[in-house]
Amino acid sequence: MLLNHKSFSLIELIFAIIIIGIISTIAIPKLLNTTQKTTILKAKNDLNIILNGLKNYKNNLILQNSTLDLDNLEEDEIYLFSKIIKKPFISNPNKTASWSKVSNKQYKYWIDNSIFILFNYDKTTFSFICDKSEDLCKKVLE
Repeated sequence: MLLNHKSFSLIELIFAIIIIGIISTIAIPKLLNTTQKTTILKAKNDLNIILNGLKNYKNNLILQNSTLDLDNLEEDEIYLFSKIIKKPFISNPNKTASWSKVSNKQYKYWIDNSIFILFNYDKTTFSFICDKSEDLCKKVLE
């Protein structure tokens, strides 16, 4: 008595592996690019929050007839920008899509564990900018 086993032939399996390989070579780079785009969009959003916080703080000082002076944007090293926004960002150095403080005038936004955008704060003009000659900075400022 012959058993009727149905199975895939070797050629069918090879074609399936080739098709999976082709799909993965196309999909994986697009997935990685999407992750970086998402991180850039978060940076844009965070930057808008910070800039609006600076404008509001400056306008409040003008309305109160106070000296336009803001040396530090936060009260401690963990909760960044706590003086100018209601929900400050928690400092997470080297963590993707997070902020860290370098000094009272410099902050880093981490795109991933090794790539960051350096922002400079100028207390006299209340400006918060990055180097516009860098590609990542350009993408955030678009």
